[in-house]
Amino acid sequence: MEADCLARVADARINFGQPGDGVTAARTAYAISLEIEHAWSQALSGYTLARGLVEIGSYEDALTIGLQSTEAARTLTFSILLIVNLLALGMVYQALLLPEKALKAHLEALKIAESISAKRYISMSASLLCADYVFADDWEAASRYARQALAARDPHEVIFAETPRWPETAALLHAGESEQAYKDLQLFHKHFGAKKRCYIVLARAQAVLAQAQSESELAIMHLREALAGAEEIGLPGECWQAGEALGRACLANEEHEQAEQAFTHATSIIKKLAGNITNDEMRARFLAQIREI
Repeated sequence: MEADCLARVADARINFGQPGDGVTAARTAYAISLEIEHAWSQALSGYTLARGLVEIGSYEDALTIGLQSTEAARTLTFSILLIVNLLALGMVYQALLLPEKALKAHLEALKIAESISAKRYISMSASLLCADYVFADDWEAASRYARQALAARDPHEVIFAETPRWPETAALLHAGESEQAYKDLQLFHKHFGAKKRCYIVLARAQAVLAQAQSESELAIMHLREALAGAEEIGLPGECWQAGEALGRACLANEEHEQAEQAFTHATSIIKKLAGNITNDEMRARFLAQIREI
């Protein structure tokens, strides 16, 4: 079907760091699926569209689509489609800084993945749960899920290229497993380092590893690379987070002017993202969570 083919094209575009093209293809696919009232196509194109919308900073639209497509997936008997919808929905909640809701979606995805022994989705669910718990400052749980993600992972494949790797690195380092963290990033670099979207993920994680090794200049270099890559592709969410991390790294290195510039840049992006949210309560919660970071 045309909608399904367009959804696959959209998925590839997003993974290769072309979110605008991905959103265009996914929107067309989603519109077709609604027109023909086809739940499978809606669930397939919907989670991809939600991912793309998060990438370009349209969080409110991403949530609307993510909720709709997840409900469509629940009407089907194909567990994998429900898993990827839950994972994408959880990533929307992560972008909106709603960790409790992200955690609920990712826990459900992991439970289903474990029930059908789908290792690739066990790994991805655990990786996202690790991120949820890092954001919640629960390092014991984060480390546990980081280990589970590593144990189930096939280093030769990536499902969602935007899945953050730095929380896993941080959790493993916190648990004293620096060798595991280093090896994981070496494999990720080997297999996916040449891909633009994956390199941003890699650079963020490499910065965490460098900071743990007291290599502050190297950490700052990696964060600048991540920020530059995110700006080139057009990823406002990645930009503000990399910018905020860069500001903290510069501040720790007593580079006060550079830190101020990074924080100012991140703040301007956050204001634009908040401006895209028309729901007053959602916008207020987003900004309130930002202030707590």
